[in-house]
Amino acid sequence: MSHLLVEENVCFSSSRTIPQVQNVLRKVADSVDVIVWMSDSQDNCIFINEEVQTLLPHSEVFNLYEWFKFIHPEDVALVRTSFARAKETKEDYQLEYRIIRSNGTTRWMLDSGIPRFSETGTFAGHNGIIVDITKQKIALERLAKKLELEYRLLAENTSDLICHCAPDGTCLYMSPSYTQTLGIEASVAIGRNVCDFIHSDDIGLIRGEIKRQLHTGIAPEVIEIRKRHQDGHYVWMETKIKVLVDPVTKLTTGTLTVSSDITVQRYAREVIRRGGK
Repeated sequence: MSHLLVEENVCFSSSRTIPQVQNVLRKVADSVDVIVWMSDSQDNCIFINEEVQTLLPHSEVFNLYEWFKFIHPEDVALVRTSFARAKETKEDYQLEYRIIRSNGTTRWMLDSGIPRFSETGTFAGHNGIIVDITKQKIALERLAKKLELEYRLLAENTSDLICHCAPDGTCLYMSPSYTQTLGIEASVAIGRNVCDFIHSDDIGLIRGEIKRQLHTGIAPEVIEIRKRHQDGHYVWMETKIKVLVDPVTKLTTGTLTVSSDITVQRYAREVIRRGGK
C-alpha cells in the first residue's frame, strides 16, 4: 500500500510551520467527517485523504501528536496511552474520543489503526481512519436513557436484588429490594465498594467468575455467595454476575449482578444431606 502511495505522489514533504499546521488541523477538527491517514515509524503523517488535502495549499508533514491538541482534555490521556501502546506492541487499535470545535462544541470520533510493515518485516508506521460518529453516539445515548428508564422500572418492582458496579467494584446502583431483603439503603451503599457487603470468604469466588468471563467470553454462571445484612448476619444468595464490556474498545465498563435469597433452599439441601435429621 505504501509503495502505491509513493508512486501516485500523494505523500507529504515538509514545508509549513507548526502554527500553519495547527490552523489546517483546526479546520479538519471543525468540519471533516472522515480522515484516512498513514504515518511513518516516527508518527509523521505521510498520507491523508483527498478531502483533507483540499485544505492543504501545499503538501507537508505533520506529526500525529499535533492532532491530540484538539482532543477533549478528559480523553487525551487515554488516546495518548492507547496510541503509544499500539506503536510499542505494533498491534491494531480502536478507540472513541471527543474533539473540540472552534465554537466549543464537541464531536465524537472513532479512530482505528493497523500497523504497517516493510518487506523485511520492519515496523513502518500505521494506516488508519478517523470517522465522525457523533450522530450515532447521540442516538445511542437516547436509547440508553430509554432503556435505563425501563431497566429501573423493572429493577424497582422485582424481588431480585440488582446491583450495578463500576470496574473497580464501586456501587453505582442498588435496587430497592436490597432494603427489603438486607436492610441496606441505596444511599448508604452507592459510592462504596460492593465487597463491603459480601462475606470475605466469597470474594475470591466472585473475582474468579469475572476473570472466567473476561478470558473466555462464556455466559455468566450462577454462583452462591453470602451477602451481609444491615444487622451483621449473612444471607445466602444465588447470584449471576454479568461483566459489561464496551463493544468497540473491548474495555470492561463494570458489572451487573442479579441475586435472590436462597436461605430456604440451602436449609432444605442441608436437611437432605443429613438424612432428614
